[in-house]
Amino acid sequence: MKINSLIKKKLERYANETPESFIIENKKKLELFVENPNAVSLEYLPIEYVARFYLMKYYQSFWCKPSEDTFKLLLDNLFYYYSSYIVYLADLERKNEIVNQIGLSSLFLGILTFFTKKESDIMLQILIERIEYKLKNKEYPIIYYQDTILHESMIMYDKFYNKDNRLFWKKYVKKQLNSTYMEITENICTDDHAYFNKLIDDICIYHLQKSKNTNFSKNEFYYSEWQVFPTEIIVLLRYRFLQGKNINFVTNDLVKKIIPFLTKDNFALSEQTNQFKDALYRKYLPIVMTYLKSTNCFTLN
Repeated sequence: MKINSLIKKKLERYANETPESFIIENKKKLELFVENPNAVSLEYLPIEYVARFYLMKYYQSFWCKPSEDTFKLLLDNLFYYYSSYIVYLADLERKNEIVNQIGLSSLFLGILTFFTKKESDIMLQILIERIEYKLKNKEYPIIYYQDTILHESMIMYDKFYNKDNRLFWKKYVKKQLNSTYMEITENICTDDHAYFNKLIDDICIYHLQKSKNTNFSKNEFYYSEWQVFPTEIIVLLRYRFLQGKNINFVTNDLVKKIIPFLTKDNFALSEQTNQFKDALYRKYLPIVMTYLKSTNCFTLN
C-alpha cells in the first residue's frame, strides 16, 4: 500500500523548509537552559513550536534516508514535545487554559513506545488532567476519540506494563473501540503474518482517510506531525516485537521504514537532550507532580 499524496506533500514541504527566527531563538534558549537552568525560564508554546517544527523536519529527512542519526533526532524532538507539557503544568499561574486534549493521545503513544515507564506515567497523568479540565467545562464537556486513540492509549498502557486499569478507564472511554482498532489490538501477537499485514493495512487506511479531515473533532490526527508519524500504529509494532514476535515482514509504506528501528533493545536520547532532561526534571517536575497529586485525577495500578 502506497503512502497517499497528502502525507507525501506534507513531508516534501519540509525538504527545503528553514526555521523562522522565532524557532531559532527558542531552540537556542533550550541550549542555554542546559547551561544555566536557574537563569532561563522556559515557556510552553515556544518549546512546542520548536519540537513540532523539528519533528516534521527530521521525519522528512528520516523518510528520505533512514539512519541512526536522524532517528535519534526524532526521539530528541519527541522528548522536547513532551517537555513542553511539563513546562505548561509547572506554570501554576497560567491564565489561559490553552492546552486541550487534541494531539495528546498521539504524543502519549509515542512516549509509551520510545521512553521509560516514568515518562509514560507522567504523560498519561497529563493527558488525564487535561481531560478532567475539559469535563469541568459546562458548555463543552467533551472527551474526544473515545473509540480510537484515547481508548487505544489506555489499552496499550496496560499491555506494555501488564496492568489492569479497566475500571478506572471506564470513566473516560464510554464508547466501544472502533472495529479496526479492536481487531488489531486483540490479534496483535498473531503468528499469521498475512493476517497481521492485513490488520496493519486496515489501520493505515483508516489513518490516511482520517488525516484528510480538517475538523479536529473528527480527525484524531489533526496536527500534521501525527499524520506523518503514526504513533498509534508504531506502538502496536513495538509491542508485538517486545512479545517476541516478528515485525520485519510488514510491508505497508506508512510504517515500513521505521520498523528496523523498532527492534532495538532500548532507545537513547542524545547527550545534549539527556542533559536538558536532567535540568528540566530538577527544576520543573517536582512542581508538576505536586500539582497532579493535588488534582486527585487518578492512581495507577
